[in-house]
Amino acid sequence: MQVGDLVRVAECDPEAIAFGGCDCFFCHTSSNRVGLIIGPAPRDGWAVQFDGGQWRLYPMDFENGDAEVISNV
Repeated sequence: MQVGDLVRVAECDPEAIAFGGCDCFFCHTSSNRVGLIIGPAPRDGWAVQFDGGQWRLYPMDFENGDAEVISNV
């Protein structure tokens, strides 16, 4: 991954949303969950700009399938 790549964050569990709603950053900001990597973040992470604001993603997010790169520069 590098600055300029587009990433997508997975949708939340529908059952969790149905039982009281989800209060994660992406649901709370009604994000489309697609973001642009804008730079490195501490602990091998990436700063990502989403439509609802900036969020950090880490290698673990990609390894466990919670995020994926959808376009490389």
